[in-house]
Amino acid sequence: MGSAPDLSKNDVYSGFMDTVKTKVTNPNALAAIAATGNAESSFSPNRAFGSWSDPSESGQAGTAGGILSWRGPRFEAMRAFAGSNGGDANAPSPQLQAQYFLQEDPGLIDALNAAKSPEEAQRLMNNAWKFAGYNRPGGEAARRISMANSFASRFAGSEAAPVQAASLEPGAGVSAALSKRPLPQEYASKGITQDQWDRMNAPDGPAAVVQPVQSPRATAPAAVQTSQAAPVQVAGGPSVQQLLQASQDPRLSEQQRGVVNLMLKQKLDEANPSNQLELEKNRLEVEKLRNPQMTPAEKARL
Repeated sequence: MGSAPDLSKNDVYSGFMDTVKTKVTNPNALAAIAATGNAESSFSPNRAFGSWSDPSESGQAGTAGGILSWRGPRFEAMRAFAGSNGGDANAPSPQLQAQYFLQEDPGLIDALNAAKSPEEAQRLMNNAWKFAGYNRPGGEAARRISMANSFASRFAGSEAAPVQAASLEPGAGVSAALSKRPLPQEYASKGITQDQWDRMNAPDGPAAVVQPVQSPRATAPAAVQTSQAAPVQVAGGPSVQQLLQASQDPRLSEQQRGVVNLMLKQKLDEANPSNQLELEKNRLEVEKLRNPQMTPAEKARL
């Protein structure tokens, strides 16, 4: 589980985040940036000012370094930026590293400032950093989302709009989470836009009804499709609504809240129609391998 450590006396953290706050005012985004920095370097001086071998998931060699563990050309560009702005290119200050981050991808900064939740902001950071497992459920991606939720309370007093707490009304938070899922490539190739994808997955009213989306690759069996009149419910364990209400319980510690938020994220992933179809496709392929069927031509040869 990802939880936010005490960084109140960490000069690397304060120097970096104070500079980030000059352009990023959304507390959700600040939580995600802090979580990414903590996951990549722990804001340790040895790593913040150093570099190390960082092979890709496929084994391709590369060098990374800095507070956000920039890799390859991005790392070299960060050091060049620091050198051209009066800093030490071999050991850029936290402030210069933050300035580079703020100008590296203006579109990312705009998206972060518009994020409606720590989870949405963390997904943006995960997609921008593309670490091993960034686009797979659970694992490191989920740990960073949990960490961002843990950091969120520290930035709730920022000048931007406060962190939006999920409504206690069942389904209110689920609506936002489902409607903001990234457009899968299989739908994009069929000409579906992000806005159309959002509308197709938008819940209908407070019951958080999910309109099932037809996959262009396969048709979901009746057991997989979500009823148009039933709330989101995944077999086993608490429901999405119960987890949503539990996440707002003020009696929970930060670590307990992180556990609840991770469970909620897993439920939402399982309830996503495209994920259900992929699971069913994999099940059918395994079943075919276990119970191979002869073709008419093979039967004729026998």
